[in-house]
Amino acid sequence: MELILIAAVAANGVIGSNNAVPWQMPGEQMRFKETTWGHCLLMGRRTWDSIGRALPGRHSIVVTRNTAFQPDDCEVVHSLAEGIKAARSRLETKLFVIGGEQLYGMALSLADTLILTRLEQAFVGDAFFPPFSSPPFQLMKTEQINGPIPYQIETWRRRSA
Repeated sequence: MELILIAAVAANGVIGSNNAVPWQMPGEQMRFKETTWGHCLLMGRRTWDSIGRALPGRHSIVVTRNTAFQPDDCEVVHSLAEGIKAARSRLETKLFVIGGEQLYGMALSLADTLILTRLEQAFVGDAFFPPFSSPPFQLMKTEQINGPIPYQIETWRRRSA
């Protein structure tokens, strides 16, 4: 199973502010939907709270320490390892980690692929994407998108040892 971290990241590394995304980008949500459709999404509880519901066409797995957290429309686990195991038990080919900061930090060392929307603008925020380096990741593809906030979509893959 391929473990993929997918995130939109401001020029200063911000991914969120007060449990929300601090920007609006036309087309970005549709690209996220097309990329993740039919696969499992792994997220932290605060990311789940910010979305507010299960996303159609995808199976949601939420990582939380809170044993009382049991919404009807998602699978609840209590660690990253349990989340990966749950996706594998569903015979998933791809597992998308969609946030937040803590889960990205834990999953980065295990990730096969990073799909990053890199905004060319800084934003004020309180959640950040973890720094990573090349190696072990290699930039495979970049697509430039011009709009109100210009951005690039970068695909990084872990180099084989």
